[in-house]
Amino acid sequence: NCPDSHIKWVKLKPRILVDEEKNPIVIVICEDITADKLSQASQQNEQSFRQLADSVPAMLWMTDEKGLHNFFNHSWLKLTGREIEKELGWGWLINLHNEDKDLYLDIYSQALKEQEKFQIKYRLRNAEGDYRWISDTGVPRFASNGDFIGYVGCCIDITECKKAEITVRESKQAAKAQLEEMESLTRLKDEFLSTVSHELRTPLTNMK
Repeated sequence: NCPDSHIKWVKLKPRILVDEEKNPIVIVICEDITADKLSQASQQNEQSFRQLADSVPAMLWMTDEKGLHNFFNHSWLKLTGREIEKELGWGWLINLHNEDKDLYLDIYSQALKEQEKFQIKYRLRNAEGDYRWISDTGVPRFASNGDFIGYVGCCIDITECKKAEITVRESKQAAKAQLEEMESLTRLKDEFLSTVSHELRTPLTNMK
C-alpha cells in the first residue's frame, strides 16, 4: 500500500551480494507492475464479456474510444449473415437502410461527442435480404481513471411491434376515412332533401 492510499502490484527481485568481509547481503528490488496487472485484468474482463455476449439471444456490440465498432456477438452475425471481419469499423453500415443512415449518424456522432447514452430505431438488412426494425441502445464505457473507452450496445428486433403499430395506424386512418365519407354523404343527403323540399313547396305556393 503506497503513501497515496492506492494499492500497487509489486514484483520482488531478490539479489545476494557479498560485502568486503565476504558476508552475504540480500537486496530486494521492487518493480511496480500495476499497469501490467490492470491491463491483464482488463483483457480478462473483456474476454469474459465476449464469451458471455455470444451466449445471449440479444444482439450486442462494442466500440473503441474513437467510436469504431470492434465487436459483434453471435446473434448479430446470425441476423446479418456476415463475417465479423466485414462488420468491424463502419463495415456494418452497408446493411443499414439508406433512409435511416443520416439520422443514425447524426444521433451517434452527437452522443459520441458528448460521451452519453443514446437510443435509436433503424432498419437493418438480414441474411435473407429483408429489412428488420431494430431498437439500438448504446451506453458509454469508462476506465477506472475516468477515461472514455468506447460504447457497449444492445439491439432488439422490434419488427413485429412495428408491423402491429402500422396496422393500428392504418386501421385508424381507414376508420377516419369512413367517418369522413359518412359525414359527406349525410351532408349531401341533407342538401338533397332541402332542395327537393324547396322545389316541392314552390309550385304549391304558386298554385295557391
